[in-house]
Amino acid sequence: MVNGWRRDRLPEIVRSMASRPRHEALRGLVTELLREGFGAAFSEMDHERYLVDNSGRIDVAWGATVIELKSDLRREERDVVARMPDYLADASRNSAPGLAVAFAELPVFAGHDRSGFVSRSVAQ
Repeated sequence: MVNGWRRDRLPEIVRSMASRPRHEALRGLVTELLREGFGAAFSEMDHERYLVDNSGRIDVAWGATVIELKSDLRREERDVVARMPDYLADASRNSAPGLAVAFAELPVFAGHDRSGFVSRSVAQ
């Protein structure tokens, strides 16, 4: 089933993501990607989870993986980069060091370790 999903459904999801869907549609696509592509259980995912200090909320969290949903990353990249350290620190309180992903065009990601270091890479 997984191989069929990768062959049949994954390309459709990628095409849909590339079309810059609105926030809720993107959330549905990411949820399917996590469930079918990575085997995440619904009970392992948090949607719209508030940070411990209530200074923001994480769109999707799965363990120490933080996913920020943006329909136009070109316009909102500065906000994503500014918020990710807080999101990652919050996620790492309950999990191992994590990975943050900004889903829109899929180019921005940041890594976090317990020292608070955040690295950023943008694929062109």
